[in-house]
Amino acid sequence: MIAAKFVNDESYCTKVFKYFMKQFREIFLESESSSRKLQIAVIAYGLFAKPCKLCLSENEVKLMLQNVIQKCEHTFLR
Repeated sequence: MIAAKFVNDESYCTKVFKYFMKQFREIFLESESSSRKLQIAVIAYGLFAKPCKLCLSENEVKLMLQNVIQKCEHTFLR
């Protein structure tokens, strides 16, 4: 649905996409994120896979995944 809307209104969709991606990224960068917030952010990244493919470069996606892995390691392997 998000990807279909993107085709019709690219500028607006890009702004909305970047807003949500910033919110999710902040969850991973916060030192005190709860496991529930992390779970929501991981699910959201999955739901945003197609818009990520449309809007982000390969390096940006790799950085996203690196943030996820580092936060999970930090949180669950202490």
